[in-house]
Amino acid sequence: MKTLYFLLLIFFSKISFSQTSQLMNWGSSFSPAWSSTDKSGTAANINSSGVNLTVAMTSIGGAGNFNGVYPRVNGSGDIIVYNSTSAIEIDMDFNSNTDVMTATFTFSQPISGLKMGVSDIDKSSPISNTYFDSVAIQGLFGASTVLPTISKVNPSNWTLVSGNHAFANTISGQGGDAASTANTTVSQECTALIDFGKKAINSFTITFANATSAIADPLLQSIALGNITFYKTINVSGTVWNDVNGSAAGGFTSIQNGAETGTNAGGALYANLVNTIGSLVVASVPVNADGTYSFAGVVQNNNQTMQLSTIAGVPGSSAPASGLPAGWVATSPLSQSFNSGTSGNNISSKDFGIERPPVTPDQFYDIAQPAYNSFQILNGSGDPSDPGPLAASDPDDGVYGTGSNFNIINVLGLNGNKLFYNSIEITGPQVITNYNPSLLQVQYTGASSTDLSFTFGTMDAAGKESNLATYYINWGNILPLRSLSLNASLQGNQVAVKWKTENEIDTKFFYVERSIDGRVFQPVGQTAAAGTFSGIKNYSFINDITAIAASEIIYYRIRLVDMNGKIRYSNTVVVRLSNASNIKLWPTPFADNINISLFSTANMDAIINITDASGKNVSVKKYVIVKGNNQLNISNLYLLPAGIYFVKLNTGDKILFTQQIVKQ
Repeated sequence: MKTLYFLLLIFFSKISFSQTSQLMNWGSSFSPAWSSTDKSGTAANINSSGVNLTVAMTSIGGAGNFNGVYPRVNGSGDIIVYNSTSAIEIDMDFNSNTDVMTATFTFSQPISGLKMGVSDIDKSSPISNTYFDSVAIQGLFGASTVLPTISKVNPSNWTLVSGNHAFANTISGQGGDAASTANTTVSQECTALIDFGKKAINSFTITFANATSAIADPLLQSIALGNITFYKTINVSGTVWNDVNGSAAGGFTSIQNGAETGTNAGGALYANLVNTIGSLVVASVPVNADGTYSFAGVVQNNNQTMQLSTIAGVPGSSAPASGLPAGWVATSPLSQSFNSGTSGNNISSKDFGIERPPVTPDQFYDIAQPAYNSFQILNGSGDPSDPGPLAASDPDDGVYGTGSNFNIINVLGLNGNKLFYNSIEITGPQVITNYNPSLLQVQYTGASSTDLSFTFGTMDAAGKESNLATYYINWGNILPLRSLSLNASLQGNQVAVKWKTENEIDTKFFYVERSIDGRVFQPVGQTAAAGTFSGIKNYSFINDITAIAASEIIYYRIRLVDMNGKIRYSNTVVVRLSNASNIKLWPTPFADNINISLFSTANMDAIINITDASGKNVSVKKYVIVKGNNQLNISNLYLLPAGIYFVKLNTGDKILFTQQIVKQ
C-alpha cells in the first residue's frame, strides 16, 4: 500500500479533463538565461502561470567539481534528452567513488503532474567496473516524501530501474558509454523518464552519484536533464461562519452578511477534501479558531467535495460522516461539491454556516394545594414554590423571555387542568409570538389531579428550534372536584378551621380531618353540607388541640362526601403551633443534597427523617444542634428515584419542622 501523508493530495480515480500544461524550457525560461558554469538559476513566472522554479546544483564530498564549462544548455555536441526541445548537460570530474552531485528544484507553489527525462545513465565502457552512473529522484510535499515512477525510453537498454533509482548495468561487459546524441530509442537507450503523476510536490531533488558496486575513481561522468512539464495546483480555502441570523437559508450564499464571525465550534471540527468519485479522502485539516481553513497544492479535478466533520479524514480512506459537535446545528449543508476547474485559479469561497440553537431548561415547581377552578398566572418569582415565566437562553442571542417567541408543543400532561394565553385556551401546539408572561396562566380544573405539565421550546434568530423542555407544577394532594377552599388559624389552644364552597350539588357531609405528619389524617369533626346551593357558602369548625400541644405542626383538610358516596378533598393547610419560621430548606426540587438552616435557643440532639410518599423511611440521620445558627446537610441522595418525599426535623417527641420536597 502506498504511503499516505497528511496533505498528500492524490486522486484515486481516472478522470478525463483538460488541464493547462506548463513547460519549463532550459533554453528560454530562465531570467537571466542560464549561462555556462552557472550552478543555480530561477525560471520566473513560467508561461505566465505565476509559478517560479529555482534550481540549485551542488557537489558534495571529496574534491569533486563541475567540469569545464558545464552545466551548459544545448552546447555543441552536448547530450540531448529524448523528446525534449532543450537540455542542460552536467559534467562532473569526480575524484572518488563516494562523490555526489545534487540538483534541487524548488517551486514557488505546489505543482502536480511533473514529467522530465534524464539521459546518459551509463558506465565508462562495456567492460567497466570503475564507475556506474546512478540517479535517484525524490520529491517533497511539505515535510512528506513523494516518490516518482521511473520508466525507460528503450525497454531493452542496459539502464536498470529500482524504485526511485535508475542506474547503469553493473555487470561487466554489458552496455555502457552510450552517449545520447540523437532523438532515437537506440541513442536514448540510457535515458530514464521521470513521472510524478497526479501527486503534488513543492520540490524535488536529483542525486547523481556512483553505484555502490563501483570500486574506483570514476573520473569524468555526465548526465543531461530535459525540459520539465507540470500542472499548476490551486489553493482551496473557506470559512465556517457562526450564522446567528440564519442568512445561509439552507444554501451557501449570503452566509456572512456583516454580523457573523468565524468559528470552529470549540475546536472539534475538520474540513475534509473528498474525491466525489469513490468518496475517498484527499486531505483533511482542522478548522482554525476563527473558522478559516485552507488546502495548499490541490490537484485540479472536476469532481471534488468539501465536507465538515467531527472526524479527521484519512487520505485514501472512505470519507467519514459529516457532522458537528454537540450543541451546534447547520444552517447550510455540511458538504458541497465543486469543480476545481482547469484554469489554475485558486478557490477561496467554500464557506459553511453553523450556529448554536437556544437551550430551554426544564422548570419544576412544588406549590401548596390550589383551589379547584382557581387561576394562576405563570409569572412568579421562579422560586420552587412560585411558578415563573417561560425561560430559555441562546449562546448567541442571550436570555429569552418577554418579547421572545415560544412554542407550546404538547399539552397532554395537563391532567384535566387548562392552559390559557391571552384568555384563549391552548389545546394543542401553538406558537406564542412576542411573549408576555402576564398572559400565560393555568386553571386548576383537573379532577383528582396532583400535578400538571406541558412541553415547550423556542426558536432563535436563525430559525433553529431549541430542545424540548417540560414545565411542571406539583401540589401532591388530589385536587378537589369542586371549588372547596380551606384555611385554618391558631387561637390559643384551639384551631379555627374555615372553608367555603361554590355551587354545591348533592353534597351530604363535610369531615374535618387532622394529621400531625401530613400523611395519616383522622377525622376530628363533622358538619352537614348544604346539599344543593347556588353561590358561595361558608363553613367553620373549632378544633381543640390541647391533647396534641406537644406537636409543632398540624395539618388540616376537608373531606366532602356526596349523596352518592363520592369523596372529594379540599386543599391541605398547615398550622404551626410555635414559630418555626427560622427553619429553611433548600434546594427544592433537589438532585443529590439537601440543606437545612435553623436558629436554636439551646443545645440539643435532632433527627432528620426523610420518607417517601408511602411513608417508608429512605434516610434517617442524627445531628447535634448548637445554640445559635446551624446549617445541616443531607448528602448522597442521588440514588433516590424521582418523586415526592417528606422531610421532618424532630427533637425528642416534638416535630419542629416538616416539608414536602420533590426529587428530580
